[in-house]
Amino acid sequence: MMSSIYFLRWSYRKKAVVVVLVFLCLRIIVSNFLDVGNDESYYWTFSQQLQWNYFDHPPMVAIWIRLFTANLLLEDYTFFLRLGSFVGAAISSYFIYNAIKAVSTDKAGLAGVFLYNISFYTFLTTGLFIMPDTPQMVFFTASMYFITQILKNDSRKRAWIFFGITAGLCIMSKVHGVFLWGGLFLYALIYKRAWFKNAGFYISMLITAVIISPILIWNIQNDFITFRFHSERITVNEKSSFNMMGLLTEIIGQIVINNPFNIGLIAFFFFKRFTTKSKAALQVFKLIGITLLVVILTIALFRNTLPHWSGPAYISLLPIAAIGLSQIKFSTSKAFTASAVVYTILSLSLIVIAVNFYAGSYSNATGIEIGKNDISLDAYGWKEGGEKFAVYYNSQHTGNKRPPLVCNTWWGGHDEYYFARPLNIKMIGLAPVLNIHQYAWRMATDTVNLKMDTAYAIVHSYDYFDAKKTYGSYYNKVDSVFTIPVMRAGKLAYNFNIWRLSGWKQHF
Repeated sequence: MMSSIYFLRWSYRKKAVVVVLVFLCLRIIVSNFLDVGNDESYYWTFSQQLQWNYFDHPPMVAIWIRLFTANLLLEDYTFFLRLGSFVGAAISSYFIYNAIKAVSTDKAGLAGVFLYNISFYTFLTTGLFIMPDTPQMVFFTASMYFITQILKNDSRKRAWIFFGITAGLCIMSKVHGVFLWGGLFLYALIYKRAWFKNAGFYISMLITAVIISPILIWNIQNDFITFRFHSERITVNEKSSFNMMGLLTEIIGQIVINNPFNIGLIAFFFFKRFTTKSKAALQVFKLIGITLLVVILTIALFRNTLPHWSGPAYISLLPIAAIGLSQIKFSTSKAFTASAVVYTILSLSLIVIAVNFYAGSYSNATGIEIGKNDISLDAYGWKEGGEKFAVYYNSQHTGNKRPPLVCNTWWGGHDEYYFARPLNIKMIGLAPVLNIHQYAWRMATDTVNLKMDTAYAIVHSYDYFDAKKTYGSYYNKVDSVFTIPVMRAGKLAYNFNIWRLSGWKQHF
């Protein structure tokens, strides 16, 4: 009782630090129960060969991984692979606190830190898993803070310069960062046209342009492959059909991933009038968030979208919820906070239990496709599978001749991290660039002096494909050698089917 009273007497900044540390511990605990996933392992492959840009995304995630694994010296450890996400969540919380404090009060800043950390987008996608969204959110929240400083005194070039840097680095993490400039530009156009005569505005824009120029240069050198790939995913054309179910799915996904409590608060307080230090900053944040949401929801009407794309939009709207929460009566905010904590912890616990302790698979599929469409298997059984494969592989290849693994899709990165990396063997992509993505750029270095006459392929039962048909155009002989069963709670969840390929047809 006394400790809780003592805690209440702390400054809001100290309380915010406690919130960050508590959620840091939760992230580490949850991470310990989840294997490195498909997307994470693919972005890990970026770090193996630094470039100015990659097929799917800009290079910041690769730099982030290098930085927090001590230039890959610690890449074998899941903790260090994800360390950048843990640290990034704490840094982002710092900027959220200060951005909201600059607009309102320390109390609102504390509320913002709490709401930021209970979002599943920021807890999992950016704060636990290592994704392009991880560094993006650090620089996105930093940019939000510098927006408040610009609006505090737009004649000071320092704030403009820092915004130009952080917005540029945000875009170098993920292109969603362009909406920072989109929101700021709309604000200038609607409310602050004097900025078009402000040198700081153009200096900031120039800094961002210089920082993100490697994306453009790389794409010029590579036939604009990144732009063509992503535009194909989101462009609405004559082949696109109206899909109301897709829009509904996206809306539900956004509510789930950004936490219903956060969405509810944002919606409730969106049109409320607050006592704030800077209503202008809230207007900019609204323009950033609403613009991004309108774009995503419009695309969702015609094309498949992913809920986590909306994450930055809701983070830019988070100050609205935080200020509103800080200005309602204590008993109501206390009840809300307690409910949100219980819901969040319960949800995370269910995720851990579902991944690690459900007997077998959630899928009804059997036979060669057992586990099909069970997304929980993306984070379960991989380390065990890799260890069993290593025993077989080392029994077959004791000399210097170490046959590579091959894959036909970009998610071969999962196999590379758990099967190829521990054995120090190569993963080679054998498929068109639109299937293997970044593996197409690794071929030039990874195949130097590499004997391809023998190779191995791994077919997962939950994502089954015909290995003979897939690799028959590359090898004369494709043989099934053995199966690694993955058990969960005493029941078969899925299989790793190991295939041996021989008789290389010299495609390189």
